Amino acid sequence: MDTQTHVRRATPEDARAISEVQIAGWRHAYRGIVPDAMLDELDVEAGAERRREGMVRGAARGVENHVLELEGDIVAWAASGPWRTREGTAVPGLFELYAIYVEPSRIGTGLGRRLWLAVLEGLPARGARELRLWTFVDNTRARRFYERAGFREDARVSREIHEGTDAWKLCYVRDVEGVGPAA
Repeated sequence: MDTQTHVRRATPEDARAISEVQIAGWRHAYRGIVPDAMLDELDVEAGAERRREGMVRGAARGVENHVLELEGDIVAWAASGPWRTREGTAVPGLFELYAIYVEPSRIGTGLGRRLWLAVLEGLPARGARELRLWTFVDNTRARRFYERAGFREDARVSREIHEGTDAWKLCYVRDVEGVGPAA
């Protein structure tokens, strides 16, 4: 499969394909966690426009978007950058994996891991010492993925309310120092 896949930095022109992957991922992973009506109302075109704008704004703050292409089609996306404090300030050395999604029909094929390792390998050069992420407590598949990727649960929890439904998130943390091509 390696000869058919390619991980690269995303461009604003990739926004529509990224939106398709993200929305499919949300609908697959979060059904039963957030309201179905919210998931059913997600719109690829609106998502693409938000993603395009976000990529331009985020680049100035050190946010990087990566995509994994399989035979020329974008089938996975990840975004990472400085850890966001409540005040909006970056903490030197702290980074966050904002998102990682794989087209649902390709989950379990190793593509998510391939994308994750490419993102991880580039983090030390960006000044990252520690990487954090948030995931829904009830998203057990994602939690297993993150734990296999070297993350550990942190004591932080966050409550989100989606259309009147509580959804709890856990923070996961892993060290980045010493990460290299063999990760």
